[in-house]
Amino acid sequence: MIRYIRLLFAVCLLFVASVSFGASTPDTNFFAANHPYLRYTGRFDNSDPQRPKCWASGAYLTIRFSGTYCIAQITDQVRWGTVHNYIEIQVDGGKPTRMQLTGKENRLVLTEGLKAGEHVIIICKDTESENGYIAFAGITCQKLLKPQAK
Repeated sequence: MIRYIRLLFAVCLLFVASVSFGASTPDTNFFAANHPYLRYTGRFDNSDPQRPKCWASGAYLTIRFSGTYCIAQITDQVRWGTVHNYIEIQVDGGKPTRMQLTGKENRLVLTEGLKAGEHVIIICKDTESENGYIAFAGITCQKLLKPQAK
């Protein structure tokens, strides 16, 4: 009986480990904010290339990728400890969606469940500089693609 319980415990432990550590799929890739395929437009402070910052409304990031989902990591300054920035997200030229950041560090699922293939997402800062900066840390998607020519 004790041998059976130990075997059951070992199997459960292996299952939990495989679920915990194997949660990411092989087609999940993180691309740092300084990746050359990410196109920043507008006034960005690139003094830290790993976290480009923008204060000005209308500054935006264009992401061209292949896959079914895209996740962004965005830092919000949270000015005065309470003021959060808004961003606007446009997927494949569709109707933009406005979203308020909710924390200092934000992991945002920009889109999921898309038809497999190429897509373009634009993330635009929607609030004035008095609300503080936002900084991009990176993008998670299946494959980042070279941006189209301007």
